[in-house]
Amino acid sequence: MRLPREPAREPRGRGTPQCLHDPVPSRPALAAIAAALGMRVLGLARRPGTLPAGVAAADKASLFAQSDVVVLCCPLTEQTRGLVDAATLAGMKPRALLINVARGPVVDTAALLAALRAGRLGGAALDVHERQPLQPGDAVFDAPNLLLTPHVAGITETSMRAMSEAAIATLLALLAGERPSNVVNPEVFP
Repeated sequence: MRLPREPAREPRGRGTPQCLHDPVPSRPALAAIAAALGMRVLGLARRPGTLPAGVAAADKASLFAQSDVVVLCCPLTEQTRGLVDAATLAGMKPRALLINVARGPVVDTAALLAALRAGRLGGAALDVHERQPLQPGDAVFDAPNLLLTPHVAGITETSMRAMSEAAIATLLALLAGERPSNVVNPEVFP
């Protein structure tokens, strides 16, 4: 990653809108952090009434056009697949930042790389990727102003405990001859 030659910008006091695409509105940590930094927080949700307190509902076009920082934290569904495409990126501010901690296919990677290479976007950070694992020759490694992390954004003490407890519960159910509650391929059970 090549670093920009200009000084870093602080969000405090800039009235920075931020996209909040959080499927768990009961845990509004991202919105709270942004608000504490003096950011104006915008959100996009199927049900705007579920957005956390302090998050103003916005439509997709307005949110991406107004935001200096867009953070994607949504599940991958047919509605969110390709949510950030070339047209969406073209509508963003030239110095805006895009952060994807959701799922890789939410962002059209080819369109993102084209926007970064053309200087139409200030930068991006991807914790998830359309194709995982990344391969040594992948184009993302040569993109300017792109930070890559190995899908660790959601790793916290709480999340690790929850994953461990869920794994144990699944194993115990299987050992007892029961069907686990989190089966994604029910056809394997009689």
